[in-house]
Amino acid sequence: MTPNIRRNERPETGGVRSRNRLAAAALRLSLLLTALVVSALALPATALAECVAPNELWVGCTNVVQGGYWKTNEDGTLTVSESNDYNVYYDGNGNLWLNNANIVGQGSGLSEHKTTGIYAYYDEWVDTDIALTIHLTGDNSVSNGYPIYVAPWGGSASLTITGQGSLTATGTYGGNGGIFVNGDTSSLTIENGADVTVNCARSSAVTIVADDQGTGTLTVDHATLRAYGYVIDDPDDPYGICFSYAGSSSDIVDGSRVLRVSGNSIVYTNYMQATYTRLVVDASEEDGGIVFDGKDGTVYGNVTLQEDLEIGEGESLTIPQDATLTIPGGKTLTNYGALTIAEGGEVINNSALFNDGSVKVAGSITNNHYIYNKEGGTFSGTGGLNNNNADSSGYFYNFGAFSGITVTGNTIQHFVTGVTLTGSLSMAVGGTETLTASLTPSNATERGMTWTSSDPTIATVTENPNDETEATITALKPGTITITAKADNLDVTHNKPSATCEVTVSPVPITGVSLNKTETDLTVGSTETLTATVRPTDATNQNVTWSSDNENVATVENGKVTAVGTGSTTITVTTEDGGKTATCTVTVHGPVGPWLSNPDGHWHACAACDDRLDYAEHTSTVENEKKATCTEEGYIGDTVCSVCGYAIAKGETIPATGHSFTSYAPNGDATCTEDGTETAACDNGCGATDTRSDEGSALGHAWSEPAWRWSDDGEEFVASFACENDPSHTLELTAAPTSEVASEPTCTEPGITRYRAEVELDGVTYAAEATAADIPALGHRFEDGVCTVCGAEDESYVAPQRPDPRPEPEPVETDPELPTTGDATAVGLLGALACGGAALAIGAALRRRSR
Repeated sequence: MTPNIRRNERPETGGVRSRNRLAAAALRLSLLLTALVVSALALPATALAECVAPNELWVGCTNVVQGGYWKTNEDGTLTVSESNDYNVYYDGNGNLWLNNANIVGQGSGLSEHKTTGIYAYYDEWVDTDIALTIHLTGDNSVSNGYPIYVAPWGGSASLTITGQGSLTATGTYGGNGGIFVNGDTSSLTIENGADVTVNCARSSAVTIVADDQGTGTLTVDHATLRAYGYVIDDPDDPYGICFSYAGSSSDIVDGSRVLRVSGNSIVYTNYMQATYTRLVVDASEEDGGIVFDGKDGTVYGNVTLQEDLEIGEGESLTIPQDATLTIPGGKTLTNYGALTIAEGGEVINNSALFNDGSVKVAGSITNNHYIYNKEGGTFSGTGGLNNNNADSSGYFYNFGAFSGITVTGNTIQHFVTGVTLTGSLSMAVGGTETLTASLTPSNATERGMTWTSSDPTIATVTENPNDETEATITALKPGTITITAKADNLDVTHNKPSATCEVTVSPVPITGVSLNKTETDLTVGSTETLTATVRPTDATNQNVTWSSDNENVATVENGKVTAVGTGSTTITVTTEDGGKTATCTVTVHGPVGPWLSNPDGHWHACAACDDRLDYAEHTSTVENEKKATCTEEGYIGDTVCSVCGYAIAKGETIPATGHSFTSYAPNGDATCTEDGTETAACDNGCGATDTRSDEGSALGHAWSEPAWRWSDDGEEFVASFACENDPSHTLELTAAPTSEVASEPTCTEPGITRYRAEVELDGVTYAAEATAADIPALGHRFEDGVCTVCGAEDESYVAPQRPDPRPEPEPVETDPELPTTGDATAVGLLGALACGGAALAIGAALRRRSR
């Protein structure tokens, strides 16, 4: 347990703080009080409650309180640097930036700041509220005795760790190592994506000390805190987060020590407590967080995982009433321990939940994606599971145990996780057996199986189409094989569960053997083959051996007995499997004469005893048989015994069959006017033929296109025809043509006449045309040297000569009387008068115009 710590004490060994400057304090107290009064009068009333930056800030034993940039050395100390290349930056106003910094306290023992990685203090002996904010970038580390120490001489203390980077703080001294915040009211805030890990082997990892009347608060918002500490050197006594006090334990205000989680944060600690009071865990309703106290985790408020979460073996996570844990897309929850969903609690799975531990459901699970209950996992309880089937996306794959939970939506798919078969099986060749595979779990819904035989020539396996967990084994030959039954579905290790059965096929044993005869008679030199039958007929080994008791009488080879000499012997057949036997007594008689016979049968007479040997009924055969032909008689043959030659029945004559002609074929000798012939071969195959007239086969004429000419008198067309079947057959037909003018004659060219004639032969009309220039030309009709028909000029035409031009008329006296009609002189006078009148008119007109 962390001891009671007074806020105005500095830490020493064992967690005890001493006032090593009490004497000096007494001397300075009056002066200090006076200064405080003056300061209070000079400042506004609210300024006393505001936090200020520490006036001592040591980082790796370097006082950075004035601000600036530093690089961290390999040993964790600082070297002054520039703004473009730094690991540590302090703005002089309570903001400290760590950029991939490695800070190590340089002292040993408890000498104030020397053993502290980051030491923030206000050393004036006056109550002052101080605040320090550490901004993280990249991966940072702080180590040695006290990694981070924030405490004023008096007043409140506030430490905020923020940013998207990480910080690992490692404390090595006992007492109050790790992150240590001490004030009247103390707060530690980890926020804005910061990932903080604190390890202390000899003290609590995070210690928050407040006065008995003050508050101590640890806030984790949108961040992750891992705090692992131990009571001095005792790995079995964890001490991760401690809320301690200064003052009287009996005066601590109840509920004044608070752990707040929000923004889906996660806090891991191996143990947490508030000394002499209860610890309150507070969470945002909208986005709370998860707190693991030791191995037991609790979800506070509504939490959405920001990273994959694994519940280890021996660990637990509880979703209490009114709390919700959401597994978003791309994130997984894996449980190897115990996951408990209390009544009123809920898990919403939008990605993947893997369970290889225990899940107890009193509340509800909404499954919108996949849940895998592995072979070692159990799901149980009285709550509900809704496998969302709105878009067929909610599936529950069960390889383990599932009971009690009410399921809605998609049904649970129970997969095979184990297969069991009978270990071994013995069979005989030809036998059949049924194997049944036992599945784990027994309520598996995916029951598809595949059966195989390691050697199908020894035994085959055929699955039952109605129940694939059953299969029939059929033994074919002796040997040992392995039958494998393999589930069609993959287990969680991506293997198909299977089981095997060793099948031994034994031969079918022989139970006995028999011969087709138990006794027989032979004569010297004769043979007989005995047949052995093994029982059962499907016995595997059918091999037998043969022997004769007296090979001087008869020998045997593969069942064939050969009589050698007179007497009697026993032929024995013995099976190779089991030594089963059967016998036949063979009596061999002496030399015999020819066959003797009667109508009933035949036999040999033993020369020694006259016994009828080899007596048997006749074996009929036919001799002298002759088939009848078309022209000759046949004979049915005589029936005789094929063994002894005895004539059993005399044959009869068969009449000749006569020819049969039915299939005639033309000989191709028909002409245009004469029928041809046709010939048929005898249907009986004797080679005879018959030729007859092929009625109606005359070809008739096949007239070609005629050749045309004028008749000798030029009055008719003559058409000459020739037969294509026989060119010697010809025919001429005449026809008087019709005519028409094809073109009219001209002055110089004769006109053309078109002639046409038709003939008809055997219903076909043939026609021909001819033209002749037999219309005489018209000849020219010239007038004045030009043809009045065609306009041609007459080259020989000479135009008649005209008289000389008339002389110009001369004036003569005119007769005052008008000329009579037809008088040329009168006409001329009239013309002259007309011309003169016209001239006078023109002149008068010109005069009028000139005026």
